[in-house]
Amino acid sequence: MSQTPPQSQGLPGLVERPHAQIIVYDGRCRFCIAQMRILAKLDCSGSLAFLSLHDCLADLVLPDVSFEQRMKAIILIDQNYHRHTGADAFRHLSKLLPLL
Repeated sequence: MSQTPPQSQGLPGLVERPHAQIIVYDGRCRFCIAQMRILAKLDCSGSLAFLSLHDCLADLVLPDVSFEQRMKAIILIDQNYHRHTGADAFRHLSKLLPLL
C-alpha cells in the first residue's frame, strides 16, 4: 500500500521549489497541516516550500535549532537565509502573500 510520506502532506517541498522560502512546520499536527495547505493555496507565485520539522532535511536546514525549539513555533527561512519565527513569520508571510 503506497501512501504520501508523512512529511510532505501533498505540499510543495524543497525538491519542487529549491529556491523558495522555506516554512518549517509540525507535519504531524492536523491543525498545522491544514494551515499550511491554506498558505499553499494562497501562494500564487510558488514562492514557498514546506518542510515538516519531523523530516530529516529539517536537521540540515536548521542544524543549530533543537527539535524542542522547532516544536514551539513556525519558522520561515527567507531567501536571504534570515529566520522568522512565530508572529514574525506570519508578518513576513502577509507581505509575501497578497491574498493573506
